[in-house]
Amino acid sequence: MMVRSLDPVTVALQGVNLVEAAAGTGKTWTITVLYLRLLLEGEMQVGQILVVTYTRAATGELRQRLRGALTKALNAFAGKDDGDDPLVGPLLLRYPDHHACALKLRRAIADFDQAGVFTIHGFCERVLGDSAFQSAIAFETEVLADERALLGEVVDDLWRREIYPASHTWVGWLASHKQLRSGDDLLALLAPLIGKPYLAVAGPVSAPPPAQLEGPLADAYHSIAQSWREQGEVVSQLLLDPDTGLNRQRYPVKSLPKWLAQLNALLSGPTLDFAQLKAFKPLEKLGSSFLLSPAATRKNADPPVHPFFDEVDSLLSCFAAYQDAASAHYVTWLNQMLSRADAAQRELKTERGVQAYDDLLLNLDAAVQPGIGDALLQQLRGDYQAALLDEFQDTDPVQYQIFNTIYSAGAQPVFLVGDPKQAIYSFRGADLFAYLKARAGTAHRYTLDTNHRATPELVKAVNTVFSHRAPTGSFVFDEIPFNKAVSAATAPHLIDDDMAAPLVFWPIDRQEPGKLVTKTDARALASISMATEIRRLLSNATALGDRLLAPRDIAVLVRNHTEGVTAQRALIAAGIPCVRQGQQSVYQSHEAMELERVLQAISQPRREALVRSALLTDLLGVDVSALMQLECEATVWDAWLARFHHYHERWRDSGFMRMFRELTASEDVLQRLAGFADGERRLTNLLHLAECIQSMATKHTDIAAVMSWLGAMRNQPPVADENSLLRLESDEDRVRIATVHASKGLQYPVVFLPFAWDGTLRSGRANTVAFHDPDAQNQATVDFGSADLERHRARAGVEELAENLRVFYVALTRAQSRCYLAWGAVNGAPTSALAWLLHRPLPGGVPNDPTELAREFAGLSDDDLSDALDSLAANSEATIAICPLPSSSGIDSVAQDDAVSSLKARRAQRRLQSAWQMGSFSSMTTGHDSALPDFDSQLGRSRAGEADGFFAFPRGARAGTCVHRVFELIDFNAADLTARRQTAGQVLAEHGFDDKWTNVVDQMLDKVLQSPLNDDGLHLGTLAHTDRVDEMAFCYPVDALDAMHWREVLVRNTARLHPALRLGLDDWHFEPLAGFMHGFIDLVFQASGRYYLVDYKSNYLGSDLGAYDATALNTTMHSSHYTLQYLIYTVALHRWLHTRIPDYSYEHHFGGAYYLFLRGMDPSHPGNGVFFDRPSADLIEDLDALMGGPS
Repeated sequence: MMVRSLDPVTVALQGVNLVEAAAGTGKTWTITVLYLRLLLEGEMQVGQILVVTYTRAATGELRQRLRGALTKALNAFAGKDDGDDPLVGPLLLRYPDHHACALKLRRAIADFDQAGVFTIHGFCERVLGDSAFQSAIAFETEVLADERALLGEVVDDLWRREIYPASHTWVGWLASHKQLRSGDDLLALLAPLIGKPYLAVAGPVSAPPPAQLEGPLADAYHSIAQSWREQGEVVSQLLLDPDTGLNRQRYPVKSLPKWLAQLNALLSGPTLDFAQLKAFKPLEKLGSSFLLSPAATRKNADPPVHPFFDEVDSLLSCFAAYQDAASAHYVTWLNQMLSRADAAQRELKTERGVQAYDDLLLNLDAAVQPGIGDALLQQLRGDYQAALLDEFQDTDPVQYQIFNTIYSAGAQPVFLVGDPKQAIYSFRGADLFAYLKARAGTAHRYTLDTNHRATPELVKAVNTVFSHRAPTGSFVFDEIPFNKAVSAATAPHLIDDDMAAPLVFWPIDRQEPGKLVTKTDARALASISMATEIRRLLSNATALGDRLLAPRDIAVLVRNHTEGVTAQRALIAAGIPCVRQGQQSVYQSHEAMELERVLQAISQPRREALVRSALLTDLLGVDVSALMQLECEATVWDAWLARFHHYHERWRDSGFMRMFRELTASEDVLQRLAGFADGERRLTNLLHLAECIQSMATKHTDIAAVMSWLGAMRNQPPVADENSLLRLESDEDRVRIATVHASKGLQYPVVFLPFAWDGTLRSGRANTVAFHDPDAQNQATVDFGSADLERHRARAGVEELAENLRVFYVALTRAQSRCYLAWGAVNGAPTSALAWLLHRPLPGGVPNDPTELAREFAGLSDDDLSDALDSLAANSEATIAICPLPSSSGIDSVAQDDAVSSLKARRAQRRLQSAWQMGSFSSMTTGHDSALPDFDSQLGRSRAGEADGFFAFPRGARAGTCVHRVFELIDFNAADLTARRQTAGQVLAEHGFDDKWTNVVDQMLDKVLQSPLNDDGLHLGTLAHTDRVDEMAFCYPVDALDAMHWREVLVRNTARLHPALRLGLDDWHFEPLAGFMHGFIDLVFQASGRYYLVDYKSNYLGSDLGAYDATALNTTMHSSHYTLQYLIYTVALHRWLHTRIPDYSYEHHFGGAYYLFLRGMDPSHPGNGVFFDRPSADLIEDLDALMGGPS
């Protein structure tokens, strides 16, 4: 297909057109011209032109640009300005009826709020919402900004069902050889792959499990372990004997004691420990087969002989057979896990009425399939008669399929605008090969090659870098050619007496011949050189055109947080004002940690340890010595405790923001932070966090719920959430430090790339690799460990190398007047973009493996690297200069973290045993602990007409929290019901529910309080406030608790088990725990000398009372693990009563456990919705003993 240069003023507005716009060539300007032409020439309204880009920020900017262009064009066509603007001038000539055009433009401005400018996900959400019937998507479906919590639930459940019943051998192999030790490990592996139906899996699809090999392996282990116990000393003496014939180079005397210790550890356990076996590399040398080989002994010497050495061979042989079978089955198993997780998350989302961003794409793609969505397709083609798709290089197979289906006829004007050289978002799911497929399917292909950003000299320098080694293959794949740009920019030149070239290379020489420079040393050298040069430019009154160069004209571009921090430290040390921006979340900041500590103390002011921790933060500014002094003065310490109680009450009664403002004012928090060297950064983060917390607090007024949310955000900052990204702390004149990805679309007069040498490939270390299979038309594929893993890992490495080149291109083309970069033989450099551009093997072509480039680079000396740079500069017509690293006098080396002299925690040298921890019912059943009361998390919504009354009350965690709060606040036996009704209305409003639910909740309260709980007339409505404790917290020690021993206790007590407990006798699976069990019991009350526990459940089981009968409740108690919960609660109350009542007797004092399913309770149907059990004393005593209770 012929590729032509695009003229947006004259190009035909028809068919599908691909526009490849190189960096700085006016892509947005081109889209704006096309948009104006579609309005003026295409007779379209603003709502009929679909404009799509890929981020909310870009969408907002594009809307602003389009609105401004409309205003500018209207003024020109209405004769209010002379039309000299290059955007409008050509249009004035093309459309002579200026009056008619002015009318169209005036209407477009008036209707612009209806303009179809969306992100790709926003477009999908709009279509699915507006066309719910055609798309078969439920009304009021909520969009999840972050689906990780939901996926975590799915994978945790999958882990429990799959791993808990699995054999010890298989579980041990997964942990040691695939690093799958918990549900979180499986989630990290599967999460990026879920929701991608186009993804193929490499390898066997039906390899059997290795179960049949577990017996022989266990037998071999037990046999050799027995032999070691009996003959270990003899074997040790044979190996250590100085007269033995062993080759001491292969069996060093100094290493043998360590080997024997490892051998003893390996063979001393009850079962084979795969991790120890994997770590014990010399074991093969202790087998007879190796000992009898010539390599094991001295010349003409005999090796030691013993049956033990034969057993080593037997063990290794059995293990090798198991390893092969397990490796083959692992691919099959993980593929099954992926399929099951994918299906389960779809089912859970449907049940809860939610969609994630990827689901928006998948659901719309399914809805527009021909034969299924013909009516929707016709509607979309009528609603959006033209489409302008920006940043199309960041598309993926589903996005492309959607637009290809909608506009497949080719009659309507569609412009796909992008640049494959700037495709740098694979970590977000962007798929370069989907773009290339789309390019092959377009009818017309154009380019934009005139650079309007950089000076002609800098454009020449960039052209030279990307074409110097060879005219093709600059971006690895031949499908992405590099076409030399032509400059038409009016960017100002940098007037610098000491340097004329616009592109400057700083060579980093080796410190030792033949040895690569460490990354730490290279970062220190490059960052200090960067700071030195910036200080020179600013202090020498360097001019930028007709004005002085200012700090805001300079940007330092980095790839990651570590590089950003290194650069920032160097600039601060040089006294250069700077600001760092990027993709880091505010929840990852130091201020987030400190604010969480302060808020924890405010949320629980009785816990003095939390108060101490809060006082020691920079926010409150008390140091250790001052804290010790405070605690010695009871009056002063009590005053501090009172202040935290006051802030707690202020938060509870007046909301978070009111409390936060009072806290910061009363405690001088803002003034204190402003006094730090990075005070502006700290203040910006603190106020940003306060905004985020306030947004959450408007939805969840419960303090504990807000604190749980903040902890979750800190632990796993949300992805794809632009609202939580760090904000610029100042708009003042400062050097910008930004990631390359954050800088895309921006430009800076002077750019520094101090870490351009780093091209470390992540794929070389991965057990699972994603790649595009060239043998299957570049099908997106994942390999979990097939026989072809090494070949596929090499292909993934090639794709990563190609993306490194695209990232480098984006970085280099941000500069307008000058760019500096450091380069040399540094760790990471052998597979970097510059290694490819300057040293790739010729004649070229796509490499089979990035190690080909690394091997080529390994043979290069510093002289070779210098010669290549000199050759590059010689071909650049003086636009590239090679200069030594600037002298760093006066700037201390601050790049290394070790230079920080403050105390810090020692790194753990072993994996911490996760079982030794604070646990709860939630952590045991979901794998994730919660410090909150257990409010029902089941989400969903009743459809119109499905139910009425409290059956129709919303479901989910927020509803559960609200209902629990109502029960906590009301007086059960109050004569005046007005106060109860007012309380219910207030709590509903606090939790964001409409006032229409007040009557419904009040009627529910009547039914629940009057429903009989037993045959003696007991009901909640008889309880006085003095007879009840709401949300009773407990925490008790647990020595060792696991599902197997728990089940054994239940089986011993089968005769008196409740039917709900019998349902689960063969299905007890939960996370083991040793440490402390903690939780909250909704209600504990006393009646007639006995103590009862109550848990409120707002679960929706159905829309009539029949759905809440005894059989249904037993099933729900089992399936939701509530049987485990009420036994944990019973043990807690049993232990508590034992410490409070001198003559305590379980039989005499414990009344039982009630689980009240609120939707199903009605006094006219006694027993409905009420689950009750009074476990036998023997069962509770056995469970208490199992968990380490007093004997």
